[in-house]
Amino acid sequence: MRLGARRLPDVVESSIQPASLLAFRKAGGCFTKWAADAGEQPSHFEDWDEALVAWAEQATPSLNTFQTAIAAIEFFHPKLKNKLLWAHSLASRWAVSRVQKHSNPGSRGLAALYGSHLAAAGVPRLGFLPIFQGRTGLRPGEAVRLRGQDAMLPPGLTEGRRCIVFRLGKPHTGTKAKREQFAVLWEERDPAVYRIAQRLVVATHDDDQLFACSMDQYRRILSRVQRFLLPDCPADFDLTPHSWRAAFVADSIVDGRPQGEVRTEGRWASESSFKVYLDVVGALSVQTHTATKRLIPAQQFALAHLEAYFPAFPPSRPGRHDADARPGQGPRHRQVRVPGHAWRHYVQGRGADAGGAPDGGDSSGSEGADCHPHADGPSAGALA
Repeated sequence: MRLGARRLPDVVESSIQPASLLAFRKAGGCFTKWAADAGEQPSHFEDWDEALVAWAEQATPSLNTFQTAIAAIEFFHPKLKNKLLWAHSLASRWAVSRVQKHSNPGSRGLAALYGSHLAAAGVPRLGFLPIFQGRTGLRPGEAVRLRGQDAMLPPGLTEGRRCIVFRLGKPHTGTKAKREQFAVLWEERDPAVYRIAQRLVVATHDDDQLFACSMDQYRRILSRVQRFLLPDCPADFDLTPHSWRAAFVADSIVDGRPQGEVRTEGRWASESSFKVYLDVVGALSVQTHTATKRLIPAQQFALAHLEAYFPAFPPSRPGRHDADARPGQGPRHRQVRVPGHAWRHYVQGRGADAGGAPDGGDSSGSEGADCHPHADGPSAGALA
């Protein structure tokens, strides 16, 4: 019998996302390198099964690498699908015994406090990101990839029923509908956040990022803000980019919205993955911790004066138009830059002064002076 192709057709490889294919090749490469060094040449499915278990015992890969390698082998060798029983059993028991660390859920007030602090430090685009995530439930990777062309304002809607629709890129490959996923920011749920998002969209070029940061920058800046606003936190207290997606769930449940509606809006594929983020008790414990730091009045002030912190956004391409591109080239796809000096100094811990009330905010009275999240506060350089 004539043998078929030794590699998968291109149409099969294109059935999954490029990032997944890259992860398969990386994890599968770790296994094949070990197999070559160990002299393993599996041919039957039992040989593959035993080789995978031996690799896990001898090379001690991470659980994620081991699970990805199993999925990669079953993808590139479909005949092995559902036959690697020993390897699957090891992976499942390994997952049960591993202590899972979840991100602490944030809250609407804490997102406003973080956002107002970053806006006062000169990075309003990044400051609006946790607030935006907490209202839309977007994954951090989806949010930081959003560009100006992904935001659509449907015309003809009456005031109070207006919304902004955000396209989230390619549809999930393999789904029956094969439609693009989207998130909606409704005016009626939070008019202030809707108006701020409008200003952000207007100030952003179609090809530029809305929030002007990478995941690594987002993670580092959140860590700096936490060290400044919430010093001496417990070892297990850590607010990450995923905390604001968890805040979307906790705040929605506390507001009385049905779990099914929240899960659909947040685009969780399964009930089990949704329950990972459903941590109302954790959200309340975070609020309790912030209360011990006497930050509840500051959160309330930030929520009440949110628009004053984001009166406008710097244009993503100040003084530059598409015609400025070199001849024969289209507009460059580049990362948005906020004012360079503010961003560099903030990242390096030498930021501009974050003290004082925002433009349009009232801190002249005693209540404002006591509650203002940045009143008498040190500069953003204290975050280093």
